[in-house]
Amino acid sequence: MNGTCVNLVADPYPPYQFREDDTIMGIDYETVSRIFHAMQMDLHVDLCPWDECLHRVDVGDADGVFQITKTRARESRFLFSDLLREEETALFSKRPLPPTSSLCEILPNGRHLLGVLEGYSYNDEIDRLPAESKLVVPDQEALLDALCQGRCHAILMDAGVADYLCAKQRITGLHKADGFGVRRELYVAFNRNRVEIQHTFNQGLHHWRGSSQPRARN
Repeated sequence: MNGTCVNLVADPYPPYQFREDDTIMGIDYETVSRIFHAMQMDLHVDLCPWDECLHRVDVGDADGVFQITKTRARESRFLFSDLLREEETALFSKRPLPPTSSLCEILPNGRHLLGVLEGYSYNDEIDRLPAESKLVVPDQEALLDALCQGRCHAILMDAGVADYLCAKQRITGLHKADGFGVRRELYVAFNRNRVEIQHTFNQGLHHWRGSSQPRARN
């Protein structure tokens, strides 16, 4: 498949993928780019809203989407790569939060709003919360705005994203709940007709992961 151009989509998710001065950059973007380039395949990436990303892969307008979690429904729609990386989604508030591993202690009976991202799957406990207990917003910046404006009690956000956006927007006073974290496995998902691209990416992923491990000293 040398010379093949792969078209991927992703939603803006700094510091993992984002656009700056008309250039796409970010940690996950660079990883995926290096893997495809190492397999002698060109890569084109578009950043767009999450629902649009999934639709474009569904209809074959894009070959795949990154980074994405597995669900039963998604596994029937897409071909998934091997594991790209893991992330931890943390719970943040403008007020100190008690150490806890349970949302029930922070959002008793669903009386407090929890800010979440539209279209994202977190885990069963969070995904099954009643709609009236969640404030659903389209992107990370909207999550921070909702929290800072007092429209929700707490938000779920990747810790790396929170650090990046708070530094960029000079937001202070965010409190992270000790003991609470949602571990999410992230993948690249491909259109079901792109089996060869999926296999090629997995080969490159394992080679990249092996070559990036520290070498043992003799």
